[in-house]
Amino acid sequence: MVNKILIRVDMQRVVFLFAIILVSITSCIDDVDNLTLPAVEPKLVVQSFISPTDSVKVNVWLSKPINYNLPINDVYYGDEVIVVSNANVLLTSQSGTEQMLVPFDSSLGLYALSPEEFSIQMGETYTLSVTSPDYGTVTASTTVPSYVPIVSNVELDTLNANEWGDVRGILTGYLTDEGSVENFYATHVFNYSEYAIGEDTLTYISFSKRMLISDKGYDGEDIPFKVDFCLSVYGEHLVHLYALSVDEHYYHFHWSLDNIEDFEDNPFAESTHLYSNVEGGLGVFASYVSANVVVISE
Repeated sequence: MVNKILIRVDMQRVVFLFAIILVSITSCIDDVDNLTLPAVEPKLVVQSFISPTDSVKVNVWLSKPINYNLPINDVYYGDEVIVVSNANVLLTSQSGTEQMLVPFDSSLGLYALSPEEFSIQMGETYTLSVTSPDYGTVTASTTVPSYVPIVSNVELDTLNANEWGDVRGILTGYLTDEGSVENFYATHVFNYSEYAIGEDTLTYISFSKRMLISDKGYDGEDIPFKVDFCLSVYGEHLVHLYALSVDEHYYHFHWSLDNIEDFEDNPFAESTHLYSNVEGGLGVFASYVSANVVVISE
């Protein structure tokens, strides 16, 4: 009986102390009206992925800092990007054999050079310098991978259709690592489907998946990969596999991008920052080398 009384008294004390603490905390919170916070200036945002087999394309935008002095609405915080079309974009090779201004293509909304105008070489280091009359100069560098990944033993297995008429596809294979150096890879899987509309046939990408791969633990060995996806039981399918050797900036940028997308709807996730290698600004300047495309009909 005595123990029950003591426990009841102790619980009453705990509740009483908790109530005092709660009142103390809430009493310390005051609303502040007409508070003007320091404005944050926009920065240049640069995005470019160069490859020996593709044109040089450089996106230049302005960032949108969070301005707590403005109301949150679609006008200021919309999804549209602010394109910077009057920048001076200079691409230079470390060897000094190539240097050229990249012109702005108004039809594409970005800066571009064809492979005939500027040839990207494997193993070469390139520096991108972007200067804006209003926002200063930003720079970034990338070294193009010198190794083309070897893809082998690619197989596509399918499982029974589910209740929605989809078939589960499992694409497996191996990437042969170069060995003795740190390497990063990426696989891109696309499915091109066809849909008949009267006498016309519409071809579209029904899904795409990217996988990032490091050779950590597989130096000089065959690295296994596996991609899961769904296919409709209706129509023909052409599954395309692109295997890339990528530089460290490509790998880390897309890794951080995937983390942000994974945590987007999780209110308990820790904050994660988007990777950037642009000095003085934001964005990424990276490079890759693509292997042969494997096409699988199903």
